Amino acid sequence: MGFERRVSFQTEEDYHKLLRQRSYHYFTNPTFSKKALYFLVASYVAIVSFLSIAQPFLDLCDKDAPRTDLDFSNPGYDQRICVRTRSPKLLYLTPEECSFGRRIVIAGCLGALVGWERRNADRPAGIRTMSLVSLGSCLFAICSSFAFIEGPMEWDGSRVAAAIPSGVGFLGSAVIWKQSHEEGQSVHGLSTATAVWVSAACGIACAGELYVAASFTVAVMMLILRFGPRIDDDPEDGTEFISEHAVMDELTFDEENAEPMSPLRLPSVGYGSTKDLSGKSASMRRSTHSHFSRSAHVRATLKD
Repeated sequence: MGFERRVSFQTEEDYHKLLRQRSYHYFTNPTFSKKALYFLVASYVAIVSFLSIAQPFLDLCDKDAPRTDLDFSNPGYDQRICVRTRSPKLLYLTPEECSFGRRIVIAGCLGALVGWERRNADRPAGIRTMSLVSLGSCLFAICSSFAFIEGPMEWDGSRVAAAIPSGVGFLGSAVIWKQSHEEGQSVHGLSTATAVWVSAACGIACAGELYVAASFTVAVMMLILRFGPRIDDDPEDGTEFISEHAVMDELTFDEENAEPMSPLRLPSVGYGSTKDLSGKSASMRRSTHSHFSRSAHVRATLKD
């Protein structure tokens, strides 16, 4: 069985309009539970970010505040008790946890800025990838600085935290793949590999009882992965398009080897646009989440 769908773009504006409409389709099935989940996550990120930025201006801990009696090996470590005291003004967060939030927010924003610059330079690693790399690096550094400040034995636990990113890098490389197309090469899986890496950082943070830093990082990462890529979908201004394109979606089904009772959830592939050296052609690929048998294949091609 098969089907064919043709879409024509008379102008460049029509192409951009269609691309924006489909690129903001965040969920395959936008159920109430999914909307509620991301509403809670976005609210958590917004509240913690606001409190983290406002905390230095609330003057909750002065320089002459009482200090702890514990003897830390690091003389520069802040030993004031108020730094680790939960305050109602901060919704029962500590000033130290707000400091973690500030660092994570700034790291994510700076990483996004680098990704935006790389995206404009037409590089495969864009806003999502750079944001997650910066986010994970910040959390790894927080873990090394605060997660192992005390313990029953004298040992350098931060060395374990430093070794984990190297090992996780091999795991992340398994999800990066390169595919050849008629008009060039495309790299996929960078953001997924980075998400694996950031997840390792969250595990280290939880091991050091840095629950707020870990949960806040996960929330920020979820928002970046879900909503971040939509900024990258719209091609740069000035990209040339042919006045009319035809999109062919061809579905082939092997009846002899079909397994109707064993569905396969096909991954979604986002839109992308490429241009050859003459600047006269553009391409767009799209496959949606669908359930077919394991022998089903979906191919989408764009022809002039």
